[in-house]
Amino acid sequence: MYVLSDELLFRVEKNGGILINKNNFSRLELSESESIFLSLVKEMGKEKAFNEYIKYFNADSLTKILREKIYKKGEIEEKEVSSFSIINKIQSKIKELKKLNQMSFPLELVIYPSMYCNLHCGFCFLANREDENVHLADDWKKILSQAKENGILSFSILGGEPTKYKDIDNLLKIIDSLKVVTTITTNGQEIKKSTIDIICQSDYITPVISLESIDDFKNFELMGTRAKRGIELIKLFHERKKKVRLNTVYSNQSEEDIMELLKFAIKNEIDRFSIADYSEVTGFTKITKIYNISDLRKLEEKVRRYLLDNKIDNFNFSVEGCFYFTAFPELIEEGKNLSEFENMYFGCRAKHTKMEILSNGDVLPCIAFLGEKHTFNAFHQTLAEIWKNDSNYTEVREFKTENKDCLKCSMLRICEGGCYPKLQRTLNPNFTKDKTCQL
Repeated sequence: MYVLSDELLFRVEKNGGILINKNNFSRLELSESESIFLSLVKEMGKEKAFNEYIKYFNADSLTKILREKIYKKGEIEEKEVSSFSIINKIQSKIKELKKLNQMSFPLELVIYPSMYCNLHCGFCFLANREDENVHLADDWKKILSQAKENGILSFSILGGEPTKYKDIDNLLKIIDSLKVVTTITTNGQEIKKSTIDIICQSDYITPVISLESIDDFKNFELMGTRAKRGIELIKLFHERKKKVRLNTVYSNQSEEDIMELLKFAIKNEIDRFSIADYSEVTGFTKITKIYNISDLRKLEEKVRRYLLDNKIDNFNFSVEGCFYFTAFPELIEEGKNLSEFENMYFGCRAKHTKMEILSNGDVLPCIAFLGEKHTFNAFHQTLAEIWKNDSNYTEVREFKTENKDCLKCSMLRICEGGCYPKLQRTLNPNFTKDKTCQL
């Protein structure tokens, strides 16, 4: 019997469906016919699914999906369910999602198990980093299990400093048992040996170390601590043959600071080195922003030139930031060729693909909504209910810009004028263009 590969996440969506590789996040969009077929495969295996499918539909509609290398030999415990009921269920779900005009569920779930942090980084977007009133890991298990059942792609553990969360070891064990790709971002200053051991033993959890500069003085200026401990932790993970990532927020470092971090990352075989745009969107940051996303593009180009000149082919480097695509005006015409799913996938994550849960259970579409009214709580309502009915999600999804420049832009369906919470803090949100945009 052939079944769907465990490396793939299959979800029914309003466009039909999507297959995403859990390891590298590569995507394959599916038609409604293909999603119906794969739904049958999940229940009865490839061979029987094909025989059931052709009772109702033309086999020609499966030519592409049958040839894809997405199957493996395996076994399925078949349930007493008819193929007709499965087909009807999938058709009804697609119809409902089209009516709602949204994804079936977030792809990424970000949790903040504790808001407490042992540092006071000037670029941090959180206001309260002293809150130690937290839920235990078993409470989070109910939430995380719901996410797994609804087709989540990845978890991200943030804070505060997550390794200071009092039940972090149990939380990590729960996540590992759920077998969902997860990152935990830490400053690494006071991480316990037991926590390191759990991370190293997991096939699903990847540590991300926050480090702003190799230079002790510069790192102390930005994070309030020397670089030494973060560097030592990265080397420790490397010695234990555990993939480790490095994340930097581009606030006021020089290009030389970033290049030194790059060289360090290459030397220590970092799994991925990411540079994030410094955002002041919550209003709680302390560093004056001096770079825009055009500066970030120049930095990226310098890094990629270095990698090219030194024949470093397989190094994983990325730049992250909302509306970073607007730093590439030469690509603007590509917006006209994006599929319906791509407009959601590359668009505002708060609108289409993300959910964030604070330590008390309050749900945000993204951290930019911090300080806004929270109408739902993950410890009291189901995630599916929140995704469908939360007022913050409804408002950001329904917002339509009336800015004349935005209405003429091919990227309109992706950004809809810019960051919704930021626009709402202006005098005329519908007519205002987000200042982050460089187009």
